[in-house]
Amino acid sequence: ENADAGDCRYAEQVTVGRGDPLDSRGPVAARAAANAVKPAYVAQSPGAFCLQVDSHSLFVRAWDKELLSMWGQARNEFGILSTAPAPLEE
Repeated sequence: ENADAGDCRYAEQVTVGRGDPLDSRGPVAARAAANAVKPAYVAQSPGAFCLQVDSHSLFVRAWDKELLSMWGQARNEFGILSTAPAPLEE
């Protein structure tokens, strides 16, 4: 489903996938499923990026600029940035 437009001018480029937690098969299966349904604009747009986050992810201020900076440091247009988030404290 597409994201709620709200105030986001890029909402038509955001796809939200929802699933029942009881049907979960883990993060690897979730990422494979997400890659299988990439919207057409990603495949047709040079410079397009895909971002996958887990529901427990936290973001720092200017995370998007930091992410693009790290991708640039990879010096590889096919570079992949990945992380294993630290556990959240409740």
